[in-house]
Amino acid sequence: MGLFDSLLKNVDTNKLKESLGSLGEELKKAAEAVNDAIPDDVKAKMKAEAEEKKQKEEAKAAAVETLQTKTDVSYATASYAGIDKDDYDVELPEDELDAKMKIGEVIATDWPKYDLYEDVSPTKIGGTGRFMNYSIGVYDGDKPVLFIMIIGKATTRLRLYRWSKEQAAKAGVPMINFIGHAPNRYWYIKERLAKYL
Repeated sequence: MGLFDSLLKNVDTNKLKESLGSLGEELKKAAEAVNDAIPDDVKAKMKAEAEEKKQKEEAKAAAVETLQTKTDVSYATASYAGIDKDDYDVELPEDELDAKMKIGEVIATDWPKYDLYEDVSPTKIGGTGRFMNYSIGVYDGDKPVLFIMIIGKATTRLRLYRWSKEQAAKAGVPMINFIGHAPNRYWYIKERLAKYL
């Protein structure tokens, strides 16, 4: 029998329960005092922010549901059972879906804390001049955390594309590409995004 075991045998459980009960009451009183000390305008602002956050979450959920009802294939129903995920000779129904839609669905499902914006101009992160807009901007509140470009075969040769990529690097925001005409399967999108989100 160890020291800890002998200490536990000698504990008066009634006194312990009584002490914990009074501690709970004191904490409750302290929380009420803090709540009373918060000005009404601050409480109203906090309530409005919470309501806005709830509305954004509901809108995201509705967007995902809308995406899923447009087709019988979705991120939630995608299955790779019986095939090699890297085998692109086997065509899957999801291969024909729009890359931007699939990326949005994966982010909304696996990283719901982020907000998504389409066609984000590099001028929003301090750029001046001519650019190619980022196809998708992933934001944490007001802060961009990732830019995604949906590109074609020759997009990376364009000067406007290179300037956009340089502006993202200057702002310290990673930028990645997805080839629009590639299958961009859900598992692939998730693996790529997991490196940045």
